[in-house]
Amino acid sequence: MDNLPRRVLWLIVLFDLGAFAFSFVLALIGFQSKEVLPAYYWRWIWNRAAMDFIQEMSPVQCTAILVGDSILPSAGRSRSSPRGGLAPFYRLVSSSLVTFLLLTLVFTGLSEGVDPLLNANRDAILYQSQLARRFYANYESAYAKGELQSAKYYLDFYRRLAPADQAARDKSDQLIIQIERQRPNSAPVVRPSEGPLQNASVAELVRLAREYLKRQDFASARYYATLATDVVPADREAALVASEALAGLSRITPNPADRQRSYYFSLKAKGREALEEGDPKTAYYLFKSLAAEHPNDPDVVTYLKRTVEQLAEFSFFRDEIDRTVPYPGVRNVVYLNRSGPGGREILSIRKMVVVPEGTYFEGIEALGFSTDGSVLYHLVAPYGKLMGSKINMDCIGRERAVSYLPTLVSGALPGGGKDELPLGTTVRGLALFSTERSDLAHVALPQLWHAGDLLQQFGYLKAPVQIELLRRILFPFGMLILSIAAIGVGWSLRAPVGRPRVLAYLLVPLFPFVISLITELYFFVSKLLFGFALLSFGQDIALLILLAVQFVLLFLALVYVAGQSGEILAE
Repeated sequence: MDNLPRRVLWLIVLFDLGAFAFSFVLALIGFQSKEVLPAYYWRWIWNRAAMDFIQEMSPVQCTAILVGDSILPSAGRSRSSPRGGLAPFYRLVSSSLVTFLLLTLVFTGLSEGVDPLLNANRDAILYQSQLARRFYANYESAYAKGELQSAKYYLDFYRRLAPADQAARDKSDQLIIQIERQRPNSAPVVRPSEGPLQNASVAELVRLAREYLKRQDFASARYYATLATDVVPADREAALVASEALAGLSRITPNPADRQRSYYFSLKAKGREALEEGDPKTAYYLFKSLAAEHPNDPDVVTYLKRTVEQLAEFSFFRDEIDRTVPYPGVRNVVYLNRSGPGGREILSIRKMVVVPEGTYFEGIEALGFSTDGSVLYHLVAPYGKLMGSKINMDCIGRERAVSYLPTLVSGALPGGGKDELPLGTTVRGLALFSTERSDLAHVALPQLWHAGDLLQQFGYLKAPVQIELLRRILFPFGMLILSIAAIGVGWSLRAPVGRPRVLAYLLVPLFPFVISLITELYFFVSKLLFGFALLSFGQDIALLILLAVQFVLLFLALVYVAGQSGEILAE
């Protein structure tokens, strides 16, 4: 018996390799190019094969045990003790039990640790394939209409999703050439004097203003003198220089370069005033336009950085959403966001993506209604970003002064605002409210343990989650029980004398399919039984019933193996 567990273990490994190879071949044969982009071919094949392999690990292991204990020639040897007597039962099965327990732990780790990741990867491949095809169709449509900028926008997104597509890369290069040919030559820009950083002292600013005044650069002189008076309004010298510069500007007939320089400094002054008055959006777009023409002006660089820092406290840029487009995220989330004596709020989110830069939302819709069913408010927003415990919906363009703000269709939000919505749960909790995922294969077991109460709190039934929890707990027990029962079945089918007939070997390929049907039936009946117990007695009692039934079945499997071992030793 000492060699039996080792032989069966090697047989299990051999069968597992064969099962994975079989799953891999099936994935190759069953590849659907209409659903999956060719760029994801091998990623899809490996993912599909791994998912199918994990699902079939239990019947494959039982098949290996059955073959090892029934058909292999040495299956009936070494069943006596070293001293010549009959070996006790515990010595016949103890080493096998330890082996099966370790294999069950491996199976549990794969099904609970790897399988959810494989399911998420499958969803990502399908989503990215669908999205890439849509972007490519938009590119073709825009290119046919002669809208080259739009065509390049869609083609760039397609290339991000399918970077290995050489044809798309060539088309992108051709588009760039065509766009450059259509771009008109820009007129030369007269650059005004560059200013210092804004941490300069008042004396330094006044000195610079005096220097530009001597050069009769009145626009620059007035700008730096004004900066000095902003820091110290009572500074007489700065006020005097500003007055002299203004007088100088009024005496001369400005040439185009002077007018442009004066206009440039007036824009910088307006941007600074907007920033100081708490309007960073206006300041941002002013300094952004100035930075496009004068990227090396330290004043512009400093103020632009300051406006971005202030904007990040209550706004976000549209291109942040663009960076999340390739990710599938969690889609079609609908749940009861908040509830109270005054009414309830249903929140719908078309897509949520979590990336290192933050959590972003698309297609937000909130509907509040009173206890009698009348609508209190209805809000829709194209985009949102999680800031603290709220969804911020104040989205703006980075390059152009464009806003993507929420629209209040009717009513008014509690508190009077319309740019923020409280998030009543965690980001991880939102993944449970997706109507896109009909199963719970993507949810890890620890999260599933508390998911039922969370779903009930936000307007969902918790029974499906509890049934899934019991099913996931049942799987490792079922694998262990079926493996032990396979020992007894294998011994009962052992050839009484010599080697088994050739027909037995020919039937081996059918074993996995037959055992797969048996295991499916076992888990289906168990799911029905524990689902009934759950609905009748609640989760805790149903869990106790599940554990009790599994221990009884385990005991019966051991008794069955003991009976078969007695017959073998009696031969």
